[in-house]
Amino acid sequence: MTTTVIIPAAGTGKRFNTNTPKQYTVLNEIPIIIHTLKQFDSNPNIHSIVLAVATEQLEFIKTLINKYSIIKVKDIVIGGNERHFSVRAALKTSAIDSSDIVLIHDAVRPFASHSLINTIIK
Repeated sequence: MTTTVIIPAAGTGKRFNTNTPKQYTVLNEIPIIIHTLKQFDSNPNIHSIVLAVATEQLEFIKTLINKYSIIKVKDIVIGGNERHFSVRAALKTSAIDSSDIVLIHDAVRPFASHSLINTIIK
């Protein structure tokens, strides 16, 4: 059984009230999105990650993925103005086509434990 997680990360963080989208806000010297990605990247039950990002963040997220050696990101798609558009775009990727289980997880929720992730997969 293969499991892919979709991480919608195209939001602008309007309610966060800053110029930086909250997923790129730094927490302990690392952007929050990287903390989130590391949780899934290091989980042996996750086989691939699909990211949905804003067009203007595409090159930046690729740089972050390389810098922090996130290896399970298989597809990056351009997200929409609303979360459901981002999820829909991610659902059309090859990583999803070859998966038995698909999870969806917010980019700005970096504290999901391996135990929680594994329980959800089961």
